[in-house]
Amino acid sequence: MAAVFAALACYAMAGEECAPAGGFNFICGPAAVEDLVRIPGTQWILGSGMGENKNPGKLHLINAANKTWEMLYPGTNPTNELDTKSYSFCPGAPDPKTFVAHGIAIRDDGCGTSTVLSVNHGREAVEVFRINAAGKKPAIRWVGYVPMPADVSLNSVAFLPGGGSVATKFYDPKAPGGFGAIMAPVSDRRRAR
Repeated sequence: MAAVFAALACYAMAGEECAPAGGFNFICGPAAVEDLVRIPGTQWILGSGMGENKNPGKLHLINAANKTWEMLYPGTNPTNELDTKSYSFCPGAPDPKTFVAHGIAIRDDGCGTSTVLSVNHGREAVEVFRINAAGKKPAIRWVGYVPMPADVSLNSVAFLPGGGSVATKFYDPKAPGGFGAIMAPVSDRRRAR
């Protein structure tokens, strides 16, 4: 299979042609893709979309074989089935208007199914999804989430061998200067102390 990348140009429009270059094929259209993971045993790639220009984020489904894409979640009618046994504390599914997918990870659960973890900056949590890829096209359903403390803004997430998961804390949104402070030159940060 040829290498396929989602073009990260924020202004590319769906259907726009992206010419191959340097032995790579590109797919234009998915907005602000942060991470890509292959859905195990398939030609499908899941891409997280951060959202931009006041538009919410998404999870994109990318077909590596024919180089097309579509929105997988939340879509017009997202499938949300809370796993009350595992996530009894969860108040409900993410709000599609504020969903902001960032880091993602996938675990093969066998028989064409996988579990996906997605950082969601809309409510600063790790959202948990199940993917069924046994059919013609993968289907996704949200099943729960793990909330983060108020002083945590996440970046990456990963599964641990033998169970569990980890996530990285990118910065403290309650710290003076917020996100802008971590992006400031080192000299500016030293003066702020």
